[in-house]
Amino acid sequence: MLDELTEMLHMNRQHLAKLLRNTGRVVARKGNVVVVSDLSPKNLTRRGRKKIYGNDVVEASKKIWPLTGYASSKHLVAFIRLNHDMLFSHPEFKDLKQDTKDKLLKISASTADRLCIPAYPDSESDIIRTVIRKYPDTCRLVQF
Repeated sequence: MLDELTEMLHMNRQHLAKLLRNTGRVVARKGNVVVVSDLSPKNLTRRGRKKIYGNDVVEASKKIWPLTGYASSKHLVAFIRLNHDMLFSHPEFKDLKQDTKDKLLKISASTADRLCIPAYPDSESDIIRTVIRKYPDTCRLVQF
């Protein structure tokens, strides 16, 4: 039973066992008297810092990143901030929510780097292939 609860609630096994043992009891926490009887999701929240940038921001940044030629995260953030009016009026990004647009304008370079690392191409040939596939009209093969 505890294994199933740890998988569902993403909580530590010992903490869940303590909650189950103390259900309905009066417990003192940091000088305050608390009745541990309500196991609602409000009381079972996960600790730590909450995520600010969701999947919508990740997907949007992964779409914008090839437009910069897979530039570094500092250049990606600068590109978004300098070209946001033209970028957000593009048909591919026009359907973004205002909240997502605001988050893209506030994103830091280190966060953008963390979000785009899984989408980074393995080699230079992957970059060239991606650019040719996305923009076939602008790419020409030049022979020397």
